[in-house]
Amino acid sequence: MAKDLRTFLDKVRQMQAAGGSFKEAGIVDVKRPMSWDLEVPTLQQKLAKGLRHRKIDPGEARHPAIFCHKIEGSKIPLVTNLLGSWEMHGASLGLEPSQWNEKGLTSEYKKRLAKPVPTVTVDASKAPVKEVILKGDDVDLGLLPILRHATLNSGRYITVGCMVCMDPDTGIPNAGIYRHEVKGKNLLGAMINPKHHGDYIAHRYAQLGKPMEVIIYDGHHPAVVTAACVNGPVELNEYEVAGAYLGEPLEVIKAETVNIPVPARSEIIIEGVIDNPREMVTDGPFSEGGGYYGRGEKPCYLIRVTAITMRKDAIYHDLDPCSREHGTTGGSSRTMDVFNAVKEVVPTVKAVRSTGPVVFVSIEKRAEGEGKWAALAAMTRSYNAAFVIVVDDDVDVFDDKRLWWAIGSRVVPDQNIDMITRVTGHHLSPVAYNEAREPLVEGGPMQTRVIIDATKPLHIPFSTAIEPAWDLYNSMKVEDYIT
Repeated sequence: MAKDLRTFLDKVRQMQAAGGSFKEAGIVDVKRPMSWDLEVPTLQQKLAKGLRHRKIDPGEARHPAIFCHKIEGSKIPLVTNLLGSWEMHGASLGLEPSQWNEKGLTSEYKKRLAKPVPTVTVDASKAPVKEVILKGDDVDLGLLPILRHATLNSGRYITVGCMVCMDPDTGIPNAGIYRHEVKGKNLLGAMINPKHHGDYIAHRYAQLGKPMEVIIYDGHHPAVVTAACVNGPVELNEYEVAGAYLGEPLEVIKAETVNIPVPARSEIIIEGVIDNPREMVTDGPFSEGGGYYGRGEKPCYLIRVTAITMRKDAIYHDLDPCSREHGTTGGSSRTMDVFNAVKEVVPTVKAVRSTGPVVFVSIEKRAEGEGKWAALAAMTRSYNAAFVIVVDDDVDVFDDKRLWWAIGSRVVPDQNIDMITRVTGHHLSPVAYNEAREPLVEGGPMQTRVIIDATKPLHIPFSTAIEPAWDLYNSMKVEDYIT
């Protein structure tokens, strides 16, 4: 059977029943009715904090997928935090538990990304997303258990639906995860950051004087969701990336009202049209991934929904935008994109770690100045990073203690720290202001970025770092000494 959300959930439940290796993930079931207004993300936040005897206990913190069987006002169940841990990423790729970490997963995603897999078109009898088809007056977004996630949010948002549009020049589908506020029974906002390919494609349609057809797929195997986060060239076909991540071709079928292939084994498909720039609406305030609310209302595109198709027993996938899942869903994809950008200018790059506002890069330094070259390259592909830190290859970028050691012992602040002002930033950044605390906007927010070159100088004496006796270290088995 082809992979989808259900096959993944079944696999995780079987692993749990067999006493699998999940320490913080797995699936928890909520049988009581839950409100669409704040209750689901609040439960997720409580689990992430860890609670014991009414006190916060970090040792009890967990990030499981939460399956809500009943959301008030809808007949459709909901799953959230599906990708809130590296363990679930590892399980989705079929990896051994030893690889269920950011380092192992980044390596695996990178390997699979190099081998895209073309899609296969299936017939309607093999497309469960066509079991229910709603068009015309039957279209009603109120049927879906769409949540309001935070107290100051302006409304209910689809947060992890993957929007697909077709590049009018190449005919290649482009997928990305944007946020969509419900504006009516058949109306959705579409907040697409100017740096995303979806916005470039929307502007191209506007130049041509044509409306842009779109679909949003919600509820699929985690590999198909993470594929939509890959930041490659605009010509990259995320459907083929999904096949690479799945390890099998993504099954697609033609949409009902727009000329776009849709993932046939999705839970829910929303079809519609963006008429840019003739129809625009506003978006926000919204609880952004950076941990702050966005600054008031912002203009965004409007989607007129023309059809909704779904399984007869569909499952809705939600994502709390200020949760850990926001960062982990596309974290490995962003890391790979930065790695490839750095490799073009510094071929000896060893590793990259992207944490959102901070990016760490390790290189085998061969010439003075390479640290800054690497940082500049990383900055061009990580548009929301306020800090880029480059270290030598003897520093593991996934080891926080080692990173701080390198920064503290190898950086001469007046020589190795540079600030680049008035760089296009990210709309999530709360620091993208001028001195008068007014937003700096020139086609997007502007901010200052910081480069820290924490690499050792090559041509002057530098103290030797203390290392273990590696032969003994590698041959030593702790169990031979300590029982």
